[in-house]
Amino acid sequence: MTGQMATPTIDGRRGPRSLAFWARAALLTAMFAAATLSGCQQDATPDPFVGPSELGLSLTLSASPDVLPLDGASQSLVTIFARDGSSQPIPNVSLRLQTRFGGVLQDLGQLSARTLVTGQDGRALATYTAPLGGQVDGGAQVELLVTPVGDNFASAVPRTLTIRLVPSGFVTPPATFSAGFRFTPTSPTEFESVLFSTTCLSENDVDCVRDPAAQVVSYAWDFDDGSTGSGSTVTHAYSTPSTYTVTLTVLDVFGRAAAAPRSVTVLSGVGPTATFVLSPTGPSLDESVFFNASDSTASAGRSIVSYSWTFGDGRTASGVTVSHDYDVRGHIT
Repeated sequence: MTGQMATPTIDGRRGPRSLAFWARAALLTAMFAAATLSGCQQDATPDPFVGPSELGLSLTLSASPDVLPLDGASQSLVTIFARDGSSQPIPNVSLRLQTRFGGVLQDLGQLSARTLVTGQDGRALATYTAPLGGQVDGGAQVELLVTPVGDNFASAVPRTLTIRLVPSGFVTPPATFSAGFRFTPTSPTEFESVLFSTTCLSENDVDCVRDPAAQVVSYAWDFDDGSTGSGSTVTHAYSTPSTYTVTLTVLDVFGRAAAAPRSVTVLSGVGPTATFVLSPTGPSLDESVFFNASDSTASAGRSIVSYSWTFGDGRTASGVTVSHDYDVRGHIT
């Protein structure tokens, strides 16, 4: 066996093979490995990451509803919130919207806009209209891609949102389920009661909870100062001037959740202005003097809750109007 190379067994038989045979086998193996590697790279989806230019940006996406029948008319409201690292809204962020189906960027259905800019509350809105049933099979999913654009986001990675497409006639959760709220006053001061409401004031109102089927089962409020609340309408007062991110989370009977964050800036309040008149202005000894503080005023959005009097002779009283008798002569403050 000296000088001979061992050969592999094929169908239980062994036999010598030429150098050309082994060269062809090595070439085919290398071509197969290269083709396999190439296919893996083509189908691979890059891991979601945030580049250095995006460290201060957070995008929150929601679609209501996230299930649409393939009827060419049903719509989903797409809401995008842009916030910074401190959860504060970022206005004027330019966004690009695209649709992807089957891993390929393509037009499937219709977007109301291809580009958006966030408002002062950091929010941007768009609608997606479902395609007709003949274009795709029921049970398919379309992805909405949202990408920040501009010099600061040259390497930005798209954020994705999935909408399920079902056959027309399929029983879906009620449409237009979304969260939102408004608050008054819009510039509260510390210790001032703020009213938070989820009631819609018009058909196109987005600062409310929109659920035509009235099947919301819970309202959860986080006031960002360690306090929470529940209910469709709540009140809350802040004790310290600052900017707070109030978050409302609602849940419906289908198990869907929708959240709405908004910033509330609490200002430093101005104290009331105290003033009073007295009668008579030059009282005699033991004569009753009447004091009236009804012209005192409180700062905007506030009211005076108490009146305390000190008469300068060691005695006190309370109330808007009071009377007092002095039993000593002199100039008294």
